Amino acid sequence: PGDGTSLYIVERSDAGSQLGRIRKYDLQTQSLTTFLDMTGSITSDGGVLSMTFHPNYQSNGLFYVTSNVNGDNRLDEYKTVAGVPQFQRRLVQYSNLANVFHTINQPFFRPGGNSNELFLTTGDGGTQADQPQFNPALIESPTSVYGKLLRIDLNANFATPAGDITHAGMSVVALGLRNPYRTSFDRTTGDFY
Repeated sequence: PGDGTSLYIVERSDAGSQLGRIRKYDLQTQSLTTFLDMTGSITSDGGVLSMTFHPNYQSNGLFYVTSNVNGDNRLDEYKTVAGVPQFQRRLVQYSNLANVFHTINQPFFRPGGNSNELFLTTGDGGTQADQPQFNPALIESPTSVYGKLLRIDLNANFATPAGDITHAGMSVVALGLRNPYRTSFDRTTGDFY
């Protein structure tokens, strides 16, 4: 918001299975710079997965990044101060059940909606039906974080990261999802896809 001359590109991983980065592409000079370089190693489908800017980014500098570091799913809040992203707090943190796929996915805001409501999609934890960790009840449970579309109240206290839906500020919008990797609100109607 407020910057019509740049694109921000999420790179899942660097060379050598290192956690990726977010690059800023200047449309006028056609040059790339690193906006945020994250540290850590990844396995399988891990890495930097997605990001979204707060609707009031121009005034508050806040943005949100999802990542998976060695099976550990994270939703982090950053604030840009004098052009430099600074970590603020971890809102959500939980581990995959078995394999590192069907991880935490996409954070986003409803266009024209409440700017303190962040939506988040999560996968089912990466299990297959023939694995002992497979538990379909988890994606259907209203208190489990797996296989959901979640709503997060950014005004809530996240002194410790949420690991399930019983954490203050967390609520379930939809459940029973396999891996809602990419989703969207229709900007005109507000319908969710």
